[in-house]
Amino acid sequence: VVPLRRKLCAQQRAQPGYDPAAPGAVHPLKLVIMSATLRTSDFVDNARLFPKPPPVIEVPARQFPVTVHFARRTELHDYV
Repeated sequence: VVPLRRKLCAQQRAQPGYDPAAPGAVHPLKLVIMSATLRTSDFVDNARLFPKPPPVIEVPARQFPVTVHFARRTELHDYV
């Protein structure tokens, strides 16, 4: 999707009278992923997603331990 959007945007910009504010104008896709538990290497090192590694901005924050709790059986009544 990203290469296709980039190509469409370049084609539109090459046309005379290009107006980026016009309805239907295609802009390059920009993606921001935010997660407290995401391993950035899973995305950055994936060549299928990003042929050229994208910039990564890390914001230092407090980290708290995570404990996973689950039930061996899910009650079927009033599940939601």
